[in-house]
Amino acid sequence: MVTNQQGFTIIEVIMFLAISGLLLAVAMVSVGTNINNSRFNDAIKSTTSYLQGQYNEVASGQSDRDVSKGCDASGNITSTPTAMGMSNCVIMGRFIKLQGSTLTVRYITGHRGSLVGIRPGDSESILDMSPAVAGESTYRGDYDVPWETALVGTKLALGSAASTGLAIIKSPASGNVLYYTKPDETLAEPILNSSFINDNNLGKHAELCFEEAGGGRIGRIIIADGQGQEVIQTDLANKASCS
Repeated sequence: MVTNQQGFTIIEVIMFLAISGLLLAVAMVSVGTNINNSRFNDAIKSTTSYLQGQYNEVASGQSDRDVSKGCDASGNITSTPTAMGMSNCVIMGRFIKLQGSTLTVRYITGHRGSLVGIRPGDSESILDMSPAVAGESTYRGDYDVPWETALVGTKLALGSAASTGLAIIKSPASGNVLYYTKPDETLAEPILNSSFINDNNLGKHAELCFEEAGGGRIGRIIIADGQGQEVIQTDLANKASCS
C-alpha cells in the first residue's frame, strides 16, 4: 500500500515566512509608537505635577531653610543665628528657570524686619519685601524632564515671546499665590524689581511647549490666571507649533 505524503513547498514556506515577518514588523512599529506616546505623555504630566508641587510649597510656606538663620538684602541665607520667630528673612516663593530639558528652582526671599508699612496691592507689597532670587548656596533644585523631552518654546497670551523663567510668589498683602512671567527675560538670576514684579507681568496666560525626543509631537503645559494648583494644567490635545 502506497501512502501519499503531503507537505509544504519551498514557495509556500517562503511566503509564510515573509508574511509572518511583515506582521511582526508592523507589530513592532505599533508597539514602539505606543511606548513613545506613553513616555511623552508621562513626561508632560510628570512635569505638570512638579510645577504644581512648587506652587503648593509656596502656598503652604514649605521650605528647607533653617528658620534660626536670617538672610541678607541679596536674598542669601546668613549664618548669623537669630531668635526663634525673629528672623527677618522670609521665603516668598520660587523662581523656576526654564531651559532645555532641565528646570532649575531657586528660592525667592524677602528681607524686611516688619510688615508695618507694607502697601495693600499684591505687586506693591511684594516689592516692599525687597524680593531676590537666592544664591545657589541657599537652595537649588534641578528637575530633568523625563525621556529627553525638551522645552522648545514659550509664549504669553498675546503671542509675545515669554521669558525663560517663571516667578511664583506669595503676596504678603493678600496671601494669594501669584506668578509673574516677563517677556524676553533670560537671566538665570533676574532682578526682581518693578520691571519684573508688576501687574503687566502678573497672571498672564502662558504656554510651555515641549517636543518629544527626535522631534514630532508637541505637548503643552498651560498656566492660567487664578488660584490653586489647577491653574497649571497638561494640554496634549493642541499639537500646533508654539512659535
